[in-house]
Amino acid sequence: MADTEEPIWGDELEDYMDLGQGGAESNVKVTNLLSWESGDDQVTYEPSYIDVKVAPTYVLANKGSIDYEKDAYKNNELDAWLIAHEDETNIPVKVTRVFTWDGEKTAHKAKQALFLLTSKQLDKGSQGEPVKLKGTLSMKDSSWTHGKFDATTKKFTKA
Repeated sequence: MADTEEPIWGDELEDYMDLGQGGAESNVKVTNLLSWESGDDQVTYEPSYIDVKVAPTYVLANKGSIDYEKDAYKNNELDAWLIAHEDETNIPVKVTRVFTWDGEKTAHKAKQALFLLTSKQLDKGSQGEPVKLKGTLSMKDSSWTHGKFDATTKKFTKA
């Protein structure tokens, strides 16, 4: 009997940030998200040939960017770290995307890249709402590194 197709829900694609505290890998799950908008920024080359009607476009690289907004929580490791780095720019952090539906708990399919994080000022939002943490992550690596992620130890291993 064939398996039934099922949708993959947003919470099944998990994102982790390696805060790199003390030089050791320290992956913290990104939670309490209001938005986590990933963008694919292509680096292209478009030559201006005079002898062709439509000039070709060559994709040299695919870079990524992430704009985020999340509710701030007390006693949350990631939120405390983001608040502590509120006034800094281009903070190197590793982002790991984990495909929890693919693989086992100790070896989910994943990919990781180095990003530069720039936080915006804390936003009080509307009355009765939590403080908002907002910012941008710009991919520094030239491409994603593919591998496996162990959800129990929160460690990424290159393929």
